[in-house]
Amino acid sequence: MDASKTFAKIIELGKNNNKREELQEYCKLKIDQIISFLPRRILNSDGAGLLDCILNGISDEPSLGTNKVKIIDVVLNTLRKESISLTHSSDIMSRVLPELLKQNVTDLVRWCDDCVQSIVEDSDTNMIWKDILPERLNAIATYNSVNHCGTDMTGAEYKQQCIRTLCQCKWKDHQLVQLTAMFIDMELSKNNHKQVVNKICSHIMGLTPTELPPLVHRLVRLCKLYHLEIVLAQLSHYFNLHLYSKLEPPPQDSESTTMDIDDLVQLSPAELSSCLSTCIYHMTQGTAEHELIKKHIKTWPKTQLLRAPFFIDIALAVSDKGAEFKSVCLDAIKSAIEQRALDELRCKQSAWVRSVLPPDVDVVSVLKVLTTERDSLHRCLSVYGFLTVLRHIKLSGALPTSQGSGDQFSVQSYLTQLTVDVHATQNGAVTSRVRNEAMCMEVVSILRRCLVQDANVKQLFYTELYECVKDKPALHEAVLELLYEHLSQFLPEDEDGAVILLDDCIQMTSTSAALTEPISRLLYLVAQFLQPVEEDLEDILSSPELETASAHLKSKLNIVMDKLCTSDNIANINMEDPGLSDLTPESKAKCIKVQQVLQCHEALAAHLVMQWTPASRSAPTNLYKIYKASSELMDQTKTPSKQGKKNTKSLLNETGESAKSQKSQKTQKDKGKGVMKLSNMVKDRTGPFKPLPCLWDLKFCLRILVLLYSEEVPWSSVEQRNQIRARRDFHQWVLRGVMAAVAECGHTRHALTHLVKIAALLYRRCVIRFEDLCNFDEQTALGCLDVFKSCLSFILSSNYSLKLESLVPLDRLLKISGKRLSSVMDCLITYLEQVQQQQGARRGRDSRLVPRLVLEAEQFNKHATILANKAKVDYQQYFSLGIAHDFKIKASLLQHVLSAREEQNDTAEEDDINDAITNF
Repeated sequence: MDASKTFAKIIELGKNNNKREELQEYCKLKIDQIISFLPRRILNSDGAGLLDCILNGISDEPSLGTNKVKIIDVVLNTLRKESISLTHSSDIMSRVLPELLKQNVTDLVRWCDDCVQSIVEDSDTNMIWKDILPERLNAIATYNSVNHCGTDMTGAEYKQQCIRTLCQCKWKDHQLVQLTAMFIDMELSKNNHKQVVNKICSHIMGLTPTELPPLVHRLVRLCKLYHLEIVLAQLSHYFNLHLYSKLEPPPQDSESTTMDIDDLVQLSPAELSSCLSTCIYHMTQGTAEHELIKKHIKTWPKTQLLRAPFFIDIALAVSDKGAEFKSVCLDAIKSAIEQRALDELRCKQSAWVRSVLPPDVDVVSVLKVLTTERDSLHRCLSVYGFLTVLRHIKLSGALPTSQGSGDQFSVQSYLTQLTVDVHATQNGAVTSRVRNEAMCMEVVSILRRCLVQDANVKQLFYTELYECVKDKPALHEAVLELLYEHLSQFLPEDEDGAVILLDDCIQMTSTSAALTEPISRLLYLVAQFLQPVEEDLEDILSSPELETASAHLKSKLNIVMDKLCTSDNIANINMEDPGLSDLTPESKAKCIKVQQVLQCHEALAAHLVMQWTPASRSAPTNLYKIYKASSELMDQTKTPSKQGKKNTKSLLNETGESAKSQKSQKTQKDKGKGVMKLSNMVKDRTGPFKPLPCLWDLKFCLRILVLLYSEEVPWSSVEQRNQIRARRDFHQWVLRGVMAAVAECGHTRHALTHLVKIAALLYRRCVIRFEDLCNFDEQTALGCLDVFKSCLSFILSSNYSLKLESLVPLDRLLKISGKRLSSVMDCLITYLEQVQQQQGARRGRDSRLVPRLVLEAEQFNKHATILANKAKVDYQQYFSLGIAHDFKIKASLLQHVLSAREEQNDTAEEDDINDAITNF
């Protein structure tokens, strides 16, 4: 009881800074009682606060310094023995650690010895050594002389001895993560660092898939400067043993019934795959230095790279960090493949090599492993790696007739074919074209597996495939055949039918619904492959047989797309019941269907514009028809369903009482209790319906904007252009889609060229003719400005290092906006001031916009000045500041200035900004 009163008194005094001397006297008087009862009292929830008061109450005088050391010893011994929460332990240690460095070196050495001993004996329940050792050893290393067990040595020698002792003892698996974190905070020499990394990596093979990723995360931070190759080699060995080797089927003629000792403890393939994905994430997206990984990729032995699939995983994962990374990674893989081909030839020629080298590993099976992971993100990364290979391998023209048939590549993989091609003789030389074509054909065959993967993998495949193979006509036949077969699965068997089977694109369960086939992306990919290209005539002359096969497939796909474009309803969706905002699987499935149909309309519109020719008489009508169908469907999503209205009415009983009033009548709950439907029970709603982003790419955005706004459209007649340009609502729909596409694709690697062309077109045909465009339709004019602004924002961003004067005629743009903006603002402010005086408070809401207008004008001037400094051009000559910078506007003075300005403008020579006739 006396101890409780003592600690309560200490806490009371400790909370008052003015009673610090009284606290110190009281702690000095009760020091023996504090030391005796502190071990149990510190375990309470307020233990950290009590400890803070006690340490503040013990003076740092040399004569009383031993009391503070005794308190610290009691706290440390208690934390080593008693199991407490991590938060409680951290709170206590955060108060103790600053006090340690204030003590003499003898006590620091003693505490470090205790920590090392607790690691060796695994006697520290809370592992407080991880917080004590790093800073204390770093501090001891600064001393010129310390005494340890009767031996004098320098502080650096003592630190070296502690590290050597730790590396020589046996660690427990549950200590590894904390030990690694401890060494991260410890200053290590390069030799000590290598010793520590080797010690930690020696435990990797004994870890489970759930224990490995946290350790890898710490190891990546520990090896931020050097010795990362040790970690990579050990991880490669781990996954080769536990994952990759298990994916290889046993030999067909094997009759062995023996069991490997590793098979006694089976590791789940799903856990191993998840472990691999997480480790690769820590390596490529975490704190690892990508430049260090790139350096190791360059130095990896070519002969061993294909025997270590983990290295290929790492190389493909870091290939998206930039053009330099991509080049290094793909060159390493390609060099390894070519080196492997040469090694196989030497094996066939030398019996000694065959006896020395280990058995071959099937390279194709290693590459295919990348597309068989269960983790969707890992599969997407793998598919992106294959697509990157396709994008960067160059092909010259189409395959010859003898090479173009699929029979050649149906049996052997492209790597096996590569081995033959490398050593084949064709007039004494081997062409790289044959090798590249063989590789691409095999990659395309592997990518067929994407069509049975989840929606994320398919969407990535559909989005990137065209850009990867558009300049490789030799692959078009295989790709078109693949697309036609897959698209046919979602169309009715009846040849006259033009309806998409959306039910086959969605998977429903009892609790949810998910998209399995992004059919809209598939249609847009088909439209991209069907668009006419300039090289068609050249391909027909160079390879008529191959072009005939491709032309036949294109014709069949064109028939399908044309039917969908002219269909009155491409999908049968009942918008009545259930509603789109209900929390039911049926509602979720309907939302997905509507989103896909809206994007299908965008894809079909893109197909019509891509196929547009002067002979396409019905193209404008069909294009506007597709837009109207999309617009009507979007309007229906904003209208509540009939079932929702019925549910609202069902909340009232037959006498008109609400459900709330019925709740109060709990005594009558047994009378006439009816059956409640699921749709009535679901009262919560999701948010409003949100369509998916527009799926157009920037190349198509430029094409459709040319159709609407350009003076010269060689692929369209004047009559066709005028027919579609007269549709104001169609302009607004297109600009919304272009705006979404710019926001989605503006940061990509090939976006700059299209962004510049779009901005130049809108500037030339819309911005400088803004008044005429407003007379046509104000919403269209504002939409054009928004797209123009977004394009300039991306163009002038730090992603592209461009000269400002090389983009658009900024002089003219700023001249137009600067000269006219000020006068228009002043006229607007004058008008609002006059109206407010006439009508009083009724116009107060409009006048509140004046400060915001002035602020925006000031921001415009500010950014224009910054732009002028970058372009080294004097843009200030184009700006005439108005007098309306004070919110207390004097209307008479402002009107006088405006009149004087108008007279001056009448006498001055003025450029004609309406330099083009607008025909909408």
